Amino acid sequence: MNRRSVGSAVAVVLVLTVGGVSCSSGSDKTKASGSSSAPEDHRASAAEVSAGLGTINSLAGQVGLAASADAKAAKDLNAGIEPAWQAVEGTVRANDKDLYIRFEDDFAALAKAAAAGDGPKGQQASADIADAVKAYLAKFPG
Repeated sequence: MNRRSVGSAVAVVLVLTVGGVSCSSGSDKTKASGSSSAPEDHRASAAEVSAGLGTINSLAGQVGLAASADAKAAKDLNAGIEPAWQAVEGTVRANDKDLYIRFEDDFAALAKAAAAGDGPKGQQASADIADAVKAYLAKFPG
């Protein structure tokens, strides 16, 4: 490699490094200043919450069944719960803090069961989530 190639490579790396630093520091400033909202701050409509909880309930059931057969598949399925939850959790939290905490605890139990490949605990956590969904929708129908 000649000097010019080395100099060009160093320049490219330097530009990428400086660009990466400026991008990441910008996002940190956004978070620190509070201009980006947390999922808990988002308010979804009753219909959106109903649909989101339906998606979560379905995924939780699949995770519960997959946990004993295929831990990797269970973890992959479980990863789909968080995005659906983030879309509705602010409304659930605002409407019923106790059910919000129950959902969070049940999601943690399901994730632990999925990671461990523990089918019985996965199915119990899935059933607990289904009960929480029913309880929420009985109080706040969509």
